[in-house]
Amino acid sequence: MQVRVADAGAGLKMQMQVDDVGAGWAAGRVMDEPVLWDFQEHVPDVIVLNLGTNDATVIDLNGDTKAGVEKFEKDYFEFLQLLRRYNGPAPWIICALGSLDYFLYDSIQKVAEQFAAAYQDDRISCFKYGRVRVNDGLGACRHPYVTTQVRMGEELAAYIRETLQGSAGKV
Repeated sequence: MQVRVADAGAGLKMQMQVDDVGAGWAAGRVMDEPVLWDFQEHVPDVIVLNLGTNDATVIDLNGDTKAGVEKFEKDYFEFLQLLRRYNGPAPWIICALGSLDYFLYDSIQKVAEQFAAAYQDDRISCFKYGRVRVNDGLGACRHPYVTTQVRMGEELAAYIRETLQGSAGKV
């Protein structure tokens, strides 16, 4: 199985103002030109969405929790629709969140359940990473340190194995 990773470091549709973060925020990313993805050539076994941490921060900063959560849930549902439209019904979609902030996990689980019911989609599940452990150390801006990142990768790999073998819980 091939693994491809994409990250944005931003919210689902909400964006933080990063003026205070500094110019080095995206310094580690390398991309010469955007690449058009061929969805027929590259059909994944699993799609992992790890979205919601930065959205929770933006909701908090905006101060309107109810409206922010409703917008996130609507956007998340629409993103699931987009993923299914482009990737078809075969790949598992794992809706993940953690390890910094679980504020939107209940919303993610609710939307995944609504999506599964609306589309009779039995290849969608939710996964919550273990939380950051203080004794693992902390990275920049209290982000997970390398030890936490490794643990998260191991947790997710085990969950994917269980999902593909049919033993993981569905939404």
